[in-house]
Amino acid sequence: MVYGFGEYLLDDERRELRRAGGLVEVEPQVFDLLRYLLQNRERLVSKDELFQHVWQGRAVSESALATRLNAARKAVGDSGTAQRVIRTSPRKGLRFVADVVERVRGAPSWVSSATAGETPSIGVVPFAAMSGDSQSSDLADAVVQEIVTVLTRIGWLSVVVGTGPANPGRLADALQAGRTLGVSYLLTGSVRRHGQQVRTTSYLIEASSGTCLWSDRFDGAVEDVFHLPDRVAAGLTDGIGRFMQASDVALDEGGPPSNRTAYDLSVHAKRLYVSAARHVPPARALLEQAISLDPDYGPALAWAGICCFRMISDGRSADPAADRRRGIEFARRALATRRADPVSSVNAAQALAFFDEDRRIMATLVEQVLMRNPTVARCWLSSAAVQLFAGEPDAAIEHAKMVQRLSPNARVGPAVGLVGMGYFFSRRFDEAIPALHLALEDDPSYPQPYRYLAACYAYLGQLRQAGAVIERLRAITPVVAPDVSYLQKSEHRELYLSGIVQAAQGSR
Repeated sequence: MVYGFGEYLLDDERRELRRAGGLVEVEPQVFDLLRYLLQNRERLVSKDELFQHVWQGRAVSESALATRLNAARKAVGDSGTAQRVIRTSPRKGLRFVADVVERVRGAPSWVSSATAGETPSIGVVPFAAMSGDSQSSDLADAVVQEIVTVLTRIGWLSVVVGTGPANPGRLADALQAGRTLGVSYLLTGSVRRHGQQVRTTSYLIEASSGTCLWSDRFDGAVEDVFHLPDRVAAGLTDGIGRFMQASDVALDEGGPPSNRTAYDLSVHAKRLYVSAARHVPPARALLEQAISLDPDYGPALAWAGICCFRMISDGRSADPAADRRRGIEFARRALATRRADPVSSVNAAQALAFFDEDRRIMATLVEQVLMRNPTVARCWLSSAAVQLFAGEPDAAIEHAKMVQRLSPNARVGPAVGLVGMGYFFSRRFDEAIPALHLALEDDPSYPQPYRYLAACYAYLGQLRQAGAVIERLRAITPVVAPDVSYLQKSEHRELYLSGIVQAAQGSR
């Protein structure tokens, strides 16, 4: 397990403590003490307990414990006076009090301890590409993405996207995947392609028992595979319905894209976009190719609008004025098309809110989509951004945290970055700093968290740290102080820019 707190990462398996990517040297007993306190952070830990678990019951003096405790505090930037990480309760014990997020070693994303509540939930894991070639792998990914899109339209079902394959033939794999995702049901399967023919097999598994509730096989031409998600969704509804009292499900009308190449380009573009901020420009180029082939394809239009605003806000636009015009055009066209799904709708609204369309209308649009699709994490993420633009940081924090509850295996950066930005505008700079550091750990190429982090340090009077963050920012973009017209409240614009200016002065 890897634990993140503040600027630090503690890797249990590798026995490493890191700060901002660099290794922090600690003695073995100091590491053990820190790890034990962190793993038992929900309660006070007595001195006797530490002697038992860190020193295995060997007789040592209290001065030895005090020495190791001081070393642990120093390693994580704490002190006996500040006690921001390790708090001492006189004559009672010690407690690790910093906010912590966790990541399972080998998983690509952070997870939170929150759960998605009691809503029936299904985890969708990548389908196995049985043919072993890249085209089959891309097709398998595309099938899963389409299935997820259809399932998110089922209002009573929470959908969680997994990050690793599960072997449907092995009970242990099914049970482990269910535990990891925290879901009631698991959907997995395989795709086998031979020329232009494809066979897709799907399995619905009850996560608690590993029982296969339903399975189906689809044989046909590659171009017909886009009809598969509706068939899978109908089968899932029947399969789950045998085990719970679910009402009839009416899925939104929708069909396969009119151009297969446009769809493939869009799938590839989305994967690029979510992988790292530095990949936003090439993702936009692919989306524009898709739009040229299918001018009314809502998902491509909406993601293109998002890419345009991200290129401007990240400082990667060669012509911000032109990108602004194109972004507005893409987003408006996405909302106008009948083929806009919930995610496309909120993406377009988020882009238009950034480009200074009436933010009240955009916020209302996103709210309406959320009412119909309360389990779609991406909708909450866009809502958090729109709330931040509109000057409602508390709502932005709440909605961003909802993303982590609904999709615990998603990349942490976008959601936790918005949490940090919300804390910044609430002037909770101490709370913003660890969230922003986690966002940067997730994606070091994302400029926005650097700016907010530097401003936080500046307002806390830590100009050397602020200047160091600005230098890291300059390594990825020449735009230190961005255009902040997307922030509706003047006091937020002033707070943000003033903090960046102070931080930039600390870098000289």
